[in-house]
Amino acid sequence: MPNEIILASRSNARKRLLELLGYSVIVKPSFSSETFMEKARLNEAIEVTVKNAINKLSKFSESNVPIVSADTVIWLNDRIYGKPKNKREARNILCNLSGKTHIVITSIAVKYRGNVFCDTDLARVKMRKYNMDEIDFYLGKTRYKALAGAYAIQTRGAMLIEKIIGSPYTVIGLPTHIFIRFMKKISYWPPVSK
Repeated sequence: MPNEIILASRSNARKRLLELLGYSVIVKPSFSSETFMEKARLNEAIEVTVKNAINKLSKFSESNVPIVSADTVIWLNDRIYGKPKNKREARNILCNLSGKTHIVITSIAVKYRGNVFCDTDLARVKMRKYNMDEIDFYLGKTRYKALAGAYAIQTRGAMLIEKIIGSPYTVIGLPTHIFIRFMKKISYWPPVSK
């Protein structure tokens, strides 16, 4: 019955989005190692997210339900920002983003019955000019280690944002318009009501 999805990610935000779309989500993180480059042109940063999203699927054998993975990074001035390892790194990332517009890159991949589909979406995020007290307040109240760029727009990270140009779901980590396109392609949309 088309309402079950396997999510190859520990992301609660992705799980919630899939549930909002009507799917029953089985979380099975792939724990695959991710490719990461600190310095990269935009096209290279996109390639990194595509490789990571597809690599997460390679850990799974075929399934009767679609397997969904995604990878999100922040790109600014030929530099990729992923998830911070510690508070100092999170603080540095947020300082670098303050008052600037960066690009959020999210690639999504779906594996189903021998087929793999992958696509990427970009969104521009303009950050407010915030100070160190605001950064420390934010970091004191947030689980930043799981967040690309150390922030999440759907939680307290909203206090750091001035404007988003593009899909907010891309910034959250799951471009829903691409996901729905893939689900239509495999006749898994709309989900069947329970």
